[in-house]
Amino acid sequence: MPHDAEPVRPGRKLACGLRVVDGAQAGLGREWSFEIAWVTPGRLTVARQRLFRPPTYLTVRILAVYTPTRVFGWTPWAQSVNPGAPVVQVRTATAVLDWVIEHPEDFRWATELVQPEGAVRVRLEMPEL
Repeated sequence: MPHDAEPVRPGRKLACGLRVVDGAQAGLGREWSFEIAWVTPGRLTVARQRLFRPPTYLTVRILAVYTPTRVFGWTPWAQSVNPGAPVVQVRTATAVLDWVIEHPEDFRWATELVQPEGAVRVRLEMPEL
């Protein structure tokens, strides 16, 4: 659910992209949205930057993280994302989302940290290209 209050940010920050691939998620759509997010166990808190307005914050609760099965392709509107970055799917209560992490050095810690507390830990590996 989008909200205006700045979040308490105990997690680690990274640049990433999110989009809905199945279902519906408040604040996100089927087109890629590239933002800054704070990662904590079972949660992404996304800062939605808008021109001439203060940012809004979107909290996405993560129920499951799946092994990457494909990589991000180059697009002119996402030049900051490595075209070979793995696309990880995450499940929320209402949707399946694609999640791409902009910087490869953030991949391991982010995919480990975002897994919900109490879940069986899955160590995801960057796919070889």
